[in-house]
Amino acid sequence: MKQEEEKCCGNCCWFCFEDTDGNGQCMRHGIDGMPYGEFRNCGTLPCWDYESREEMRHHMAVLLTDIRWDEDTEFIRYAPDGDEATAAKKFAYQYMKMFSKL
Repeated sequence: MKQEEEKCCGNCCWFCFEDTDGNGQCMRHGIDGMPYGEFRNCGTLPCWDYESREEMRHHMAVLLTDIRWDEDTEFIRYAPDGDEATAAKKFAYQYMKMFSKL
């Protein structure tokens, strides 16, 4: 049985640059328009923009399935659900846009 992941900043895909004390940056929440996010501790309760790394991997798998479907490989037997593919594309765009500012 899969254990439920604890919701904290350290498990969020937007949290990065963690140091040995557990402090890092939340890239979804900038400081005064700066591209770099606010400083938080990895054990802090997350904000409303929390997206787990597991969700990010799911979006990546959906995108990969969609790409392979478009390329007409013989291994993919189904196209991903349209809503799910759209959500994955939106997430990918947000992620690339955020981290391209670094």
